[in-house]
Amino acid sequence: MTDHNQPITTDARGLKKILGQKLPAIIYFYDGEETNKPLDDALKREAKRRAGDLLVIRVDAKAYPDAHARYGSPPLPAIVTLTKAFFGRKEKTCAGNVRPK
Repeated sequence: MTDHNQPITTDARGLKKILGQKLPAIIYFYDGEETNKPLDDALKREAKRRAGDLLVIRVDAKAYPDAHARYGSPPLPAIVTLTKAFFGRKEKTCAGNVRPK
């Protein structure tokens, strides 16, 4: 397995494959038409700081609405945290309209 020191930007198909890894994960759902540089920068710092211990995944919710809907379609930008469960993944937290702090 590769240590990811940057957020992994993926589509809905790649998300399933990435979540097959055993590490806890943060999924950042964003609106591909808008940028949120402070939040992007905060997630890059976290990915670098926690490389090898945590997956930080970026998914464009506008381009992949089914992936966003799978987690309840929280208002964008949104963060979903997942832990490994006996069968697949367990959602630990979900927050919409998140800010970098």
